[in-house]
Amino acid sequence: MENEMTIEPGRVVKVPAVATTGGDMMSIIRDAVSNNMPVETLERMLDMQERIMKTQAQQQYAEAMHAVQAAVTPVRMSGYNEHSRKKYGRLEEMWQELRPLLSRHGFALSFGEEDGNAGKVRVACTIMHVGGHSEKKHLDLPPDTSGSKNAIQSIGSTTTYGRRYLVGMIFGVVFTNEDDDGVRGEVDKITEEQMLNICAMLDELPPSKKDNLLRWQKVSAVKDIPLAKYNVVVANLEKMIKENES
Repeated sequence: MENEMTIEPGRVVKVPAVATTGGDMMSIIRDAVSNNMPVETLERMLDMQERIMKTQAQQQYAEAMHAVQAAVTPVRMSGYNEHSRKKYGRLEEMWQELRPLLSRHGFALSFGEEDGNAGKVRVACTIMHVGGHSEKKHLDLPPDTSGSKNAIQSIGSTTTYGRRYLVGMIFGVVFTNEDDDGVRGEVDKITEEQMLNICAMLDELPPSKKDNLLRWQKVSAVKDIPLAKYNVVVANLEKMIKENES
């Protein structure tokens, strides 16, 4: 299968169909060389192919992210912080919930620590997808100096917390204060500022979108949206606003 490409006014050449894999691209290059295709035309083809493959990878990443966020279930807060006297969700329990979903939908995560702003610890996470697209997120946190931690323990505690919080935000994990008998407690909800931001975005959309949002999040009011779902909600609203404007 071939497509036509105009390389200069009045001159049209036949070019191979757009490739979808690295092997297809090598085939295109071999055909182009054997047919004495101008270098400028080949460069244009390669640039076009690179843009197409990048777009495809981004689309696959977005679809996989949506699938994970739709499937993940609340993680029970089984940990207890003696200093703050509050429960929290353990990193290992969140991984137990997430790891099968990430593997099923082609995700891999890589963590690193960097120097953050104003003496803070920066926890970075690179989210890689088998389709070729990757994104890097980070979170700057002050060192955890609670208790009698030394410098190394402080960084370790901060890093563990940062990884747990960062991954929870990326994949929309909700931590719930569910007791062993299965009675669900409360989850952290969005702040007033976040609520106002969501309401402002909803004002740009038809009224029915708000009802759809509340049903999707299984809440009766915007203020009850779980904190861990805030980024997911905002991303979906931004997408709907763009579609509404086009």
